[in-house]
Amino acid sequence: RVTQTGLSLGTPQYMSPEQATGDRQIDARSDIYSLGAVVYEMLTGEPPHMGTTVQAVIARVLTERPHTVRAQRPSVPDHVEAAVLRALEKLPADRFATAGEFGEALTGVRPVTVTQAATPYGTGVQEAGVGRTAASRRHRVPAMVPWLTAAAAVVLAIGTTWVAVRPSPAPVTRFAVTLPPTDVLSILTVQGPGPRVALSPDGRTLIYAATRNGVDQLYRRALDQVEAVPIPGTEGGRHPFFSPDGQWLGFVANLELKKIALVGGPPITICDVPIAFLGASWGSDDRIVFSAGDPNVLFVVAGAGGDPQPLTTLEADESAHRSPSVLPGGKAVLFTSAAGGGPQIVALSLESGERRVLLGGTTPRYVSTGHMLFYRDGSVWAAPFDRGRLTITGEPVPIVEGVQGPAALVGVAAIGGGVLAGTASAEFDVSPTGAFVYEPSSGGSGIPGRTLVWVDRQGGEQPVNAPPRAYVYPRISPDNARLALDIRDQENDIWVWDFARQTLTRLTFNPGTDIAPVWTPDGRRIVYQSAREGSNNLYWRPADGTGTEERLTESPNAQSATSFSPDGRQLVFRDVVEGSEAISTVSLDGERRTTPLVSTPFVDRNGELSPDGRWLAYESNESGRAEIYVRPFPDVDQGRWQISTAGGTKPLWARNGRELFYLSLDGRIMAVSIEAGPTFTAGTPEPLPIRGPYVGLGVVSLNLRPYDVSPDGRRFLLIREGEVGGDGPGLTQLVVVLNWFEELKRVTGR
Repeated sequence: RVTQTGLSLGTPQYMSPEQATGDRQIDARSDIYSLGAVVYEMLTGEPPHMGTTVQAVIARVLTERPHTVRAQRPSVPDHVEAAVLRALEKLPADRFATAGEFGEALTGVRPVTVTQAATPYGTGVQEAGVGRTAASRRHRVPAMVPWLTAAAAVVLAIGTTWVAVRPSPAPVTRFAVTLPPTDVLSILTVQGPGPRVALSPDGRTLIYAATRNGVDQLYRRALDQVEAVPIPGTEGGRHPFFSPDGQWLGFVANLELKKIALVGGPPITICDVPIAFLGASWGSDDRIVFSAGDPNVLFVVAGAGGDPQPLTTLEADESAHRSPSVLPGGKAVLFTSAAGGGPQIVALSLESGERRVLLGGTTPRYVSTGHMLFYRDGSVWAAPFDRGRLTITGEPVPIVEGVQGPAALVGVAAIGGGVLAGTASAEFDVSPTGAFVYEPSSGGSGIPGRTLVWVDRQGGEQPVNAPPRAYVYPRISPDNARLALDIRDQENDIWVWDFARQTLTRLTFNPGTDIAPVWTPDGRRIVYQSAREGSNNLYWRPADGTGTEERLTESPNAQSATSFSPDGRQLVFRDVVEGSEAISTVSLDGERRTTPLVSTPFVDRNGELSPDGRWLAYESNESGRAEIYVRPFPDVDQGRWQISTAGGTKPLWARNGRELFYLSLDGRIMAVSIEAGPTFTAGTPEPLPIRGPYVGLGVVSLNLRPYDVSPDGRRFLLIREGEVGGDGPGLTQLVVVLNWFEELKRVTGR
């Protein structure tokens, strides 16, 4: 018995990927690959893939693009190199259909392009002339003609006589990537949504967004290395995604869509993006499709940069379009539609504009096995998918259970009349080579347990005895006896900590998301943003938990309270208006009248009234970066003073009104002396020696103020990032699966 199932006869250097993986659908295009390998060796002196063992060779056949021919032999004409690389494409559909076509391409009779729709791998693609036709270059080397003609004759003379026997499938391998104790995956916000992980197209590099010592940044770990390293220039970066050739990493930072070369160099800004950025995908035509705005719709922009153009509009029953995924070839895109009946996955033809609802779920991804992956009910599912007709061709089945899903966004960002839960991205990614990564479900918000601490002006720290929870925005009561807390767990509600009684009491119980608390000046009520009743407006209720809650505003805009006038008659709040942000007030004595306070073409937010009610401090990016300004209140047009000198966010007045605090752009607490008599005078900002892993004191993190100050101004209430050991959370882990396509085929039966 010389041949049998599970054995492979022949030399692995000349096996096509589908033969090496045991694909049943082996045809003449597998022979084309083998012939391409022979011609490659004739040109360069060695096969396209080498290794010390059979396993090493097969691994390279599956994951690596060979070195370019011209890099080893510059005299080879462009059209010959393009023909050979076309024959060596990973996917059969991207090769020549017949040996005759291959021969014509070698002799220059047939123009040919090397497509990127197949598995991108390595760095030689552009050198090989991706997107160039043979007719576009006229290099000819007469001395090479005889042996090129002979090579073409060899190709044309060989028939489809290769005997292919399925080898044993490569083993599926799982391992955990454990983040260092100093790192946690970045908290999910509107400006920094998920997913927080990305795999390079060749499946060899993992990128994740993490917070270290209060600073958000992207980290890179080669899967054959032990440690991850920060990527310089990605401070504040979120939502990593790769270009199809794997040479560029896209991300979002400071409301800008950026890219950075994997080989190094500074980041390049592609375009500005509005708030509520929720997903991006880089197509093989070098266009990036992303979701942004309020409400979210899809935009498209050139990878080289430019002005983004709207790609979709909402239909009557939709509230958002998110998590785009461009299909190979760049002719269609999958995305998640937030619809009244729940999130749905939609296919959009970029040629005809036709839209087709496929099924319920989020986070669609197409893979070369012919499946569409998506997230539903805590698992990643797979459905057979015809990407030519944009149709599901069979029943979906769950593949990976226990994957962290969009529930991590509940309450973190509620905009446009609906929460992001169920419509944002799940935490997984897959490479065209079959590597798979996911974040295991935490059963909660994905935010680690955090602790509350007092930090004095010299940096000395004293813990608050509240239990570790997913704290976000702390607010001290006017009498300094209690603390209102925004806790991002499964319920996403407002809680109250009593300093004297050492008790944590839940204040809100509605299934809707309740976030961002603010005390009334008399300490009797707490105002908060709530997503109940399909809104993201302002509500309040008694702070002792008695009585009923009351709705304060009715608006299609997302709104977050920031401060009160001293008499409690006016509430200042953040108002998200048509994708930007403004500062408004609502009167609380009698009729609820909403009035714009500071509304410009720029982002104006975090308005804080001085203790005497005469001055409004706020942040604005009108200068090109966030700075702190002060205006008179309520006549805000009667003057304006810039307080910060090198950027600033999230201001807060000292209770005596003689000092103003804010956060510098590198995460330090700044203090400025204030004299507000007949005229307004501000001193020079001075940094306080407070550094550490405190929530929100990193580079561009939360939208609202993540700290508060004691009545005497001597210490600050901060949230310390979760730590390993004691009552803190365990180490953060990601799960990586290699050769995952074998498991996908086994479960789906195809």
